[in-house]
Amino acid sequence: VRLNYNEIGQEYANLRIRLDTRLLAHECSTRGIIISKTSVWRHLKALKAVTRNLRIKPTLSEDHFVARLHYVIDQVSQPHGEVLPYQFKNQYDTIHIYESWFFLANVNNQIVIWEGIEVPDAPTCKHKSHIVKV
Repeated sequence: VRLNYNEIGQEYANLRIRLDTRLLAHECSTRGIIISKTSVWRHLKALKAVTRNLRIKPTLSEDHFVARLHYVIDQVSQPHGEVLPYQFKNQYDTIHIYESWFFLANVNNQIVIWEGIEVPDAPTCKHKSHIVKV
């Protein structure tokens, strides 16, 4: 049985599951190849494996992009002479809710890739309301 990291790596990259040394060693053992975690780590180091983040990116229309830009511009206070430059307004009376606590989908995925593995496109959605919430 020939060990082929590229097949395993591509499967996990397509599933957007982080493939670490422990998981790769376990996957090799299920395919009939017993290999230690340190050997897998050495092989990945020799392959120059790196991690990449795949974050859910919004698919913005031109109108949404302009609305976001206007919101950011509204958060900047005008300078008062040369003493005070442009500054962001204080956010003391604003509450930001970290909504990713309520998402069932993983918003940020890290995958391990090396030469020979095609990186899948980052997932996109029109709006975060399309992601299933708890």
